[in-house]
Amino acid sequence: MIHDQPLTPEDEEQLQRLYDRAMDSSPTKAALTKLVYCYMLERLTNGDLKTALDVYADAGTAEAAEREMEALTEPELADIAARITPLWSQALGRAVMHMWHACRTLGFDPDGLGGDHLALVGSMFVGGFKAPD
Repeated sequence: MIHDQPLTPEDEEQLQRLYDRAMDSSPTKAALTKLVYCYMLERLTNGDLKTALDVYADAGTAEAAEREMEALTEPELADIAARITPLWSQALGRAVMHMWHACRTLGFDPDGLGGDHLALVGSMFVGGFKAPD
């Protein structure tokens, strides 16, 4: 825990507001879109990282991923959500906590943090988590 004091109910409410603000941001939508694309790319390449890296930026790959996504069943879509949502939630939660703590430590009001900024910081933490099995 980065905050050495127990969180007050007011702290928890503020953290929740910041998290909700960040979840409702364009960078969150972009991050989730990229996570879905990466998941679909993994499916298309059968987990072959070299192939995935070779074709990641190809327009044809994005089109193939979109076609593959459109063909998924509801349970398959739910599986993608179950894998991606925890990754983003953890990353965004970490960003919110770090930024909240920095504001508090430096004497700034955390309520001044914008959702876009928090989500951009959250995107830096995505690589540090493992997708659920």
